[in-house]
Amino acid sequence: MCSSDLRSNHQLNYYQAQAILDGRSPPTREDDLNDVAETGNVRKDLEVVANFSRVMNAERTKFGAVELASAELRFETSSDGVPLAVLTKGEVPMMRVVAELMIAANAAVATRVFAHTPAYAFVRRHAPPRLDGFDELRRLLGSCGVVLDASNGAALARSLDDAKKRLKETAGGTPTDGVHSADALFRGVATRAMSEAQYCVTGGAPPSDGGGHGHYGLALALYTHFTSPIRRYADVVAHRQLLAAVGGAGEGGAEATGPESNNTNTHSLAQTATHLNERNRAAKRAQQRCSELYLLEHLARTPLVERAVVHEVKDDGVAVFVPRFHVRGVVRLLGRARDGRGLIGVKNGNSVITGDDPGAVLPALDTSFEEVADTSGSWMRLEPAPEGTPGITLERKGESLGWTYSASYGQTLSRALPPLPKPLRVLQPVWVQLSCERSAARGPTLVTTLLDESHPSVALAKHKSEIETPTKDANDTYGQLSASPSASARADSREVDELARGLRDTDLNSDRRVPKDVREQPEVKVVKQSRRETNAENSRRALMDAAEIKGKGKIGRAHV
Repeated sequence: MCSSDLRSNHQLNYYQAQAILDGRSPPTREDDLNDVAETGNVRKDLEVVANFSRVMNAERTKFGAVELASAELRFETSSDGVPLAVLTKGEVPMMRVVAELMIAANAAVATRVFAHTPAYAFVRRHAPPRLDGFDELRRLLGSCGVVLDASNGAALARSLDDAKKRLKETAGGTPTDGVHSADALFRGVATRAMSEAQYCVTGGAPPSDGGGHGHYGLALALYTHFTSPIRRYADVVAHRQLLAAVGGAGEGGAEATGPESNNTNTHSLAQTATHLNERNRAAKRAQQRCSELYLLEHLARTPLVERAVVHEVKDDGVAVFVPRFHVRGVVRLLGRARDGRGLIGVKNGNSVITGDDPGAVLPALDTSFEEVADTSGSWMRLEPAPEGTPGITLERKGESLGWTYSASYGQTLSRALPPLPKPLRVLQPVWVQLSCERSAARGPTLVTTLLDESHPSVALAKHKSEIETPTKDANDTYGQLSASPSASARADSREVDELARGLRDTDLNSDRRVPKDVREQPEVKVVKQSRRETNAENSRRALMDAAEIKGKGKIGRAHV
């Protein structure tokens, strides 16, 4: 490793690079990539780095690298800061290629600095997780017949992969949305079980947890933050230490190598690491809380219908996981006693809690909202709130929660009772409606409503998914997007091309391209106080609009 100068021939964003790698037409209008020969040269270079990143990833995976999951939410806002749309990261394989190259660069710098000054190398350490932190993941994997082995990173990665394969086999060998949702749940739970990565200095006694100064999640003996000095001070420290390691005197070199330098003083570097860890932790908490509040504010104005997976079964309902936002919601499936004293009607084993019978809440066939204006602004309230059906109770059997008719109810009817919905089980894919309830006492609260498959908004969401989701080879993380002759894949190809050309500046997974001064139309029916319409009528119009848009060749949201 030595000091050198770099000359850049082209500047490409992720989508432009992916378009060239996939063999699409030159994605820029003004520079020399409109030349076919030059585009071919760039494609060859991209193929080299893609293959290199694949090899590097396979090597880390062999030694125990764990692929985790989380959601990165961004929001389209109006001029006064009101969230109009929630955006999720539109990922293309080239992002993984660049990420792997950055990991390789960071690891190489850490190794070089440690070889030069093993007593005070500034590194990024990720301690091994505590085994008792995987109880929740162990329960979830057990639901699909996989025994969790978290003895080391490689064993944990194998367990996660085995669980996904088992779910895929259960689904007939096809990686359905339910399989992807459950896999996101597994990896999200594994992420929460991990310890937090921290900056540290290699001098002194090694940590007592047995992880040394390595990075558990990336399966690297040494790792640091080097590639983003314009936004992280830790990277500036790494650059200064690397300059000292390669003999980079001049332009700050004297300061970097002097005896009183903070970059060669173990005590000073340890203080810097402690400060950065504290600030980084506080920034993450603030970002997480801000994202939660913005999401709730958006849901208060625009309720959304999303795919989810059952995360946990309770006596009075279920907890679900929404993979798009990586949020958890609780679905209450029991009504309340008329005197308000609590939930009743649970049939757990052989015992039944009795009282005034409000009944169990069935999956909603239809929902509507009422626009409410208060001091916090206009928002949408679920109207009416889900109500129980008298004569129907809940019956829990282990990790399953089902609906059943009470014995006395069946005896009062001379005709056969209509069939009830199938029981809910852990890892079962479901559809939910996310909204927000405002309260002066508690603040904004997430409201999760279980929807029936025949709900008009579910039909609309499925229709959108069918025309927008391209096919992708699940086994080729770093390769090209799989080609498909379908109209949906052609539409997605056009959208990626428009992003590559710079004609669109938003995520592939965004709901809509919403002007900042225009409010997004909700995906569910809004019932205003002065005018009421049925949700079915509204959804039928939306389906007709979607069909008309498709006929004109325009494109909605694309998932890649």
